Amino acid sequence: MNISTSFQTPVPIQGVWEVIFDPYNIGKTIPGCEEVEVREDNTYLSKVTVKVAYIKAKFKLLSKIVEEEAPTRIVTYTIGEGIGLLSNVSMTTTLELNSLSEDSTEVVINAELNVTGTLANLGARIMRAKVEGMVDDWRLSMKQLIEDINNPLKKVSGQETIHF
Repeated sequence: MNISTSFQTPVPIQGVWEVIFDPYNIGKTIPGCEEVEVREDNTYLSKVTVKVAYIKAKFKLLSKIVEEEAPTRIVTYTIGEGIGLLSNVSMTTTLELNSLSEDSTEVVINAELNVTGTLANLGARIMRAKVEGMVDDWRLSMKQLIEDINNPLKKVSGQETIHF
């Protein structure tokens, strides 16, 4: 399933890059993300809970940055399995940043998601609606975080493991 979305923000490209390259920031914006742990070599472990129809699914996800072109492009590959649920996911996500002006950036998100097992059996329409809703929530949350962090009156610090 391919999902694409984009947004514009009144933040320079370098400011956007600094926010999206921090895995803790991305974790804060992903719907249902409960924890992010940094591993070695641009690899991250996260725990995400998602409710689809009548099923509440918890996933343990391993994400790795597979391509990076600072400050314009980052590609991650994620694999995961359901905790106590016979479902697996794999996803390739591409974030591209386009400088619109000195003080404005467009963020383009493309994700290719594959789901197998119990969740896949719910049907394509239900899954697509849920994924599109989650991507839209992620887009809005990411835009807000980018703008909040780049507000000179706010300060955010990193940690080794963060719980949301």
